[in-house]
Amino acid sequence: MSDWTVDTLKEFLVSLIDERDKRYEQRFNEHEKSNTSGFNAAKEAVLKAEAATEKRFEGVNEFRATLADQQHTLMPRAEVELSIKAINDKLTLLSGYDTKQTGEKVGVKMGWSWAVAILALAAAVFAFLER
Repeated sequence: MSDWTVDTLKEFLVSLIDERDKRYEQRFNEHEKSNTSGFNAAKEAVLKAEAATEKRFEGVNEFRATLADQQHTLMPRAEVELSIKAINDKLTLLSGYDTKQTGEKVGVKMGWSWAVAILALAAAVFAFLER
């Protein structure tokens, strides 16, 4: 059928090998590009995940700082209860003083009323006797 010689067979095989080399090189380059883009996408995803984690930790640290500030600025319940009890005790004491002072004022007014009444009675008796 065909006249194959060693030279034509060699040419055929060399061209076949060259063609396959080119095809393999193209496949290799495509795989390399695919791997490179895949690695770049993975790297980008990792960077985004790290940024999101960093942002979340910043929020957590801010919350912790807020709690620490509250702990330093807000009074403990026991301390508030002691303060309220002290204020109530003082109010009770002041109420007692007010009652005492009111009683003393009433007593002084009553004393003056009796003194004026006795003087008026004495004046009436004296006026009656002089007549």
